[in-house]
Amino acid sequence: MNDATVIIDAIESGIARLETTDGRHFTLSTAYLPEDIAEGDALTAGISRDTMSSTVVFTKAPEARADRRRAVRAKLDRLRGRGAC
Repeated sequence: MNDATVIIDAIESGIARLETTDGRHFTLSTAYLPEDIAEGDALTAGISRDTMSSTVVFTKAPEARADRRRAVRAKLDRLRGRGAC
């Protein structure tokens, strides 16, 4: 399995709602995520394997968050341009 990117959609009462790049959602305790996360952060979910088990490991992906913000900003700019016509 390749690494996957997920976005932190919301955090409430120690539970994070994560969104995959294909629009699926799931919840996970923030105890399994990096400590300094915030809503809107992008995380890379990767598999760590040893001889007896596999573990999903989440790491912050600031470049993915920046890419996502640029894409949203470009879309808003296009929409605003259409509204001005």
